[in-house]
Amino acid sequence: MSDADKVLIEVAGDCRDAYIRERRMFQMLMNGDERPYVPSVKWDGRYFPDHYDEKSVWPKVAGFMLDNRLDPHICMWARFQYQKAMNVRRPPLPNQVGLPKYLSMYKGATEDAAEAIKQQFEFEKAYLATEMRMLGRDDPSMGSRDICETVLLDDTIPVTPLLRYCVANQEGFDKVKTWFYESARRQYRRFPDLYDRHWASAKLPEQITKKVREDVDSVDKREVTCNG
Repeated sequence: MSDADKVLIEVAGDCRDAYIRERRMFQMLMNGDERPYVPSVKWDGRYFPDHYDEKSVWPKVAGFMLDNRLDPHICMWARFQYQKAMNVRRPPLPNQVGLPKYLSMYKGATEDAAEAIKQQFEFEKAYLATEMRMLGRDDPSMGSRDICETVLLDDTIPVTPLLRYCVANQEGFDKVKTWFYESARRQYRRFPDLYDRHWASAKLPEQITKKVREDVDSVDKREVTCNG
């Protein structure tokens, strides 16, 4: 399987998960329907461990997200919010998400996320610094590198994997890098342009940025049967 196919399958799964979550919320809020929702075979197609068949809608939605550098979670949220704003009680269908007519709406929702990402970076930097100072005060016997590595490995603090990985890469903490690589890569993949713009001072490592850029660039636009 090519790298492009792997990325497409991964993003298709993100699209499916995001759609299910937003549809369940929509059904509950708009119609009081608390039943769990699972896409039918009309949308999922047949299941294979390593790919979707040609009848699945999710690779087409994923291709739309990748081609336009969009985050599936934000776009699904925006699409369902649009449905509510139009006072339409029926949820949008999976093949009514990845459409060019909604692109400007999705771009707007993404730009709203830019400010959140910028604020998130400042908050996380300050939080890390505070945690390190507190640990150093509580245990004076610890050296600065031990303090830094201990805090980075603490999964109870509200610091995202990408910043943990960036700091670990600068400090040479291989254990931390190995632990957080995959989740940091997935985090960066959601908004590569925004992270490049607002997290530049974190010295985003090439191990993540180059890999994500190569994966995204390798995904060609493709036609996948939507099946209705």
